[in-house]
Amino acid sequence: MTRSDILAFMFSEELDLQPNFVREVGGWLSGGKLRYRETVREGLDDTLEAFFAMMRGENVGKMIVKL
Repeated sequence: MTRSDILAFMFSEELDLQPNFVREVGGWLSGGKLRYRETVREGLDDTLEAFFAMMRGENVGKMIVKL
């Protein structure tokens, strides 16, 4: 029989690390060392279809609806 542990991560427990994180990761983003992908849909009328597409796994990265 094996034993499992459930660990929770609460970001509020690490707020003191935020300034260093923002400084370091911000540099990576502005320097092009860290890239991200996202799917963008346009307009409020496309919100429902964007949600369904996300649930079907048709997005890459974040699903964003620009209003």
